[in-house]
Amino acid sequence: MKRGLIATTVVVFIIFFVMGLIYKSRPIYKPISVLESYAKINDSIFIVFIADNKEERACGFIDHKSLSKNSGMLFIFDVPSVPRFWMKDMQFQ
Repeated sequence: MKRGLIATTVVVFIIFFVMGLIYKSRPIYKPISVLESYAKINDSIFIVFIADNKEERACGFIDHKSLSKNSGMLFIFDVPSVPRFWMKDMQFQ
């Protein structure tokens, strides 16, 4: 009985240890400061946050608490594509 409990405990420990290694090896996206620029379209001026590298595109609006009127983010990619977006942990709508 005691051996079975010890074996189960060891197996559970190994599973949690491996899961911890897998979780730790995942990339962590930290909010970074992206370049702020301005764009004029017709008579309107927009504040545009530029995300022109992989890290900035991955973070997106992760650190932004809100988005002011006439502002947005411009995602620049190296090659033409049809990207898909998912803004995890975005705190505004």
